[in-house]
Amino acid sequence: HRVKLATQFNAFVDAIHGDTFLNNVSAHFGHTSLMAEGSVAGLKGRKGKTALLDLRARKGRIEDILGLFVTKPRSPMSGAIALKAKAEIPPGSEPFLEKVKLEGTFGIDDGTFSKEETQKNVDELSAGARGEKMEDAQTVLTDLKGRVTLTGGIAKFTDLSFGIPGATARMYGTYNLVNHKVDLHGRMRVDTKISKTASGFKSLLLKFMDPFFKKKRKGEVVPVHITGTYEHPQFGLDLTSPQKPQPEPN
Repeated sequence: HRVKLATQFNAFVDAIHGDTFLNNVSAHFGHTSLMAEGSVAGLKGRKGKTALLDLRARKGRIEDILGLFVTKPRSPMSGAIALKAKAEIPPGSEPFLEKVKLEGTFGIDDGTFSKEETQKNVDELSAGARGEKMEDAQTVLTDLKGRVTLTGGIAKFTDLSFGIPGATARMYGTYNLVNHKVDLHGRMRVDTKISKTASGFKSLLLKFMDPFFKKKRKGEVVPVHITGTYEHPQFGLDLTSPQKPQPEPN
């Protein structure tokens, strides 16, 4: 979809080789200002021109950034973002999402999901972690941060952490920008007993398992997963998957 873009930059053009070098690029779109520098130039052993960019934003909006990568008019998430990343866009006829490469770090605050079902799952998870009934108020993700590597249309997350009222989590995994599949695993610290956050048979099972969880002053730390797709996510306890060693949530 179309995005209104305003830019200011200094550029040097190598007319002999057809290369362009960008310095002090300032781009503004939506409610986000992005600083960049880099080049659109030929690389040894590669046909065509490759764009190499260093990107950074201090007070941007995640909905503006994601809007560059999704085809739907509404971004899947909104919130304040700061990021620092390196991007590579090689030449070729491949779809943009499959050929763009990106590596960097990010931090998001006051994050909410635009998909009602996804946001409802987050609200329910937060209420369960606090041992309370779900309220009408929307739950926001706080201090969502991590490292991401994007290649082949798949974003790989490491050192991913976030907080919601009643819980904090550290996770790792992938998100496919093409088919929207989610595969995240990690550990979550909750403010109440785990058996109170589930219902039905799982609640009965976890009541027997409660004594086996190591008791901590701030609550229990348990394995969790987020799978499925963005449109139909599945939040749950990761009782069978092997866990990659990682620090406990704060």
